[in-house]
Amino acid sequence: MTFSLSDIRLFIMTANRPAFCKQALESLLASSKGEPLDIWVLDNSGNDETKEMLRPYPGIQYVKTD
Repeated sequence: MTFSLSDIRLFIMTANRPAFCKQALESLLASSKGEPLDIWVLDNSGNDETKEMLRPYPGIQYVKTD
């Protein structure tokens, strides 16, 4: 069975650490060699810093939880 990047969903879970989230995101994007990735950020922060950090990345799915 052959898999491609379109078969994979990547999840970044974060809570009040937007700098680490950005570092993980940049690492994933760099390793994709320009191919589109299905990346989800699951944010359990008490503020909107992570959401604001994601503005330059329009293809990233963002979910805020309490």
